[in-house]
Amino acid sequence: MSDGELIDSQLPANLRDKVPKTARPVAEALLQVNSKDRAQLLRASQKSGAELPSAMTTSVQMTSWQGPLPPSAELERYNQIVAGGAERLIAMAEKQAEHRMQLENHVAREQMKQSGRGQIFALVIGLAGILSAAVVGSLGHTAVAIALATGSLGTLAVTFIVGKSRERASRQAKA
Repeated sequence: MSDGELIDSQLPANLRDKVPKTARPVAEALLQVNSKDRAQLLRASQKSGAELPSAMTTSVQMTSWQGPLPPSAELERYNQIVAGGAERLIAMAEKQAEHRMQLENHVAREQMKQSGRGQIFALVIGLAGILSAAVVGSLGHTAVAIALATGSLGTLAVTFIVGKSRERASRQAKA
């Protein structure tokens, strides 16, 4: 990159204006050094008494991670701050994982029970509809018997189809 391009590309606009023209070559050189070495150079210059513009001593660090535990280096820092801090964090993550598994098991068991009850109720409704249709039909009311049988079995069929489509949609959403 040509003179000044590294400063323009790596420093925010409000900091670019704070780098004096005489310090631009030093700032360019510092920006080419990795952040760890850069920090050591800045500390050394501060110990020597040399003054650097405030734009060159500003540093922002952000760390993020996914999951229940931070990286091992962060766990070590927790131990330095609080005795046994890492063990406490690990124990908390294990406890949370165990709690979540218990909840998932409970939900799965309850869903199975609910599904079983639904099948029993569907059987009772279907049998009641067919028996009612048979009784009404034997009394000579054929149209009413057909309406009863069609209504009770049709309702069960529609409920079954809608339930299966919702179940499929739920599985797809989770995947």
